[in-house]
Amino acid sequence: DKEFDDVACDWADFQFLDGEPCHVGEKLKAALDAWATVSREKGCLPMMRYRRVMRAWKKNAPKQSRLPMPEEFAFLISAAPCFHHPPEMGLFHIALFCTFLKPSALLSLGLSDVAPPVKKVAGKFHVLIVAPFKKQKSTKTGYFDETVVLDGDVLPGLGPLLHAQVEARAKLLKVKADTPEWHEAKLLGFSAAKFLDAWRDVVLRAGLQEFMVSPYQ
Repeated sequence: DKEFDDVACDWADFQFLDGEPCHVGEKLKAALDAWATVSREKGCLPMMRYRRVMRAWKKNAPKQSRLPMPEEFAFLISAAPCFHHPPEMGLFHIALFCTFLKPSALLSLGLSDVAPPVKKVAGKFHVLIVAPFKKQKSTKTGYFDETVVLDGDVLPGLGPLLHAQVEARAKLLKVKADTPEWHEAKLLGFSAAKFLDAWRDVVLRAGLQEFMVSPYQ
């Protein structure tokens, strides 16, 4: 029962970070209850932790439209002096703003998913490979091998910054390029829950809680 509870809570963190409304989590609970009633001798799953997560989801992500995040706010929240948390969290936040990727997609990137510039493909720009087929996990729309060319003008140095993150993580994890360990290693070393806690802390410190309700807006 605890394993179901923990996995459901991790899933809920990703959905909240992706900006999904709370009824998405309610549907999961209803589906699990229906399954458990038929397939388990003990009946419904208690999932007490997930119930607390759902209450927090309803409170912090009310069903309302959200204004786009101003560019100035995005850079302020991402700045290391303001962030008071690991710099890679700031990089993740500004990458969300610049690429329009779902937070779950960006968190799922591995070291091998940040491709350096290749003249015949994207010229001088780095490329992100989202949901590579070799990992057998598609995007939410069911596609594999989607690419994001980092050629935007909001932060022209985003590609080199992400490449520097690849090198830093490889050094930290002591993995070498093009090895099995390299292809399995994550680009970012934190969970959705950890980022949400840090993000809320920074928004509060910056006094922007009335304007920013989610990292994905």
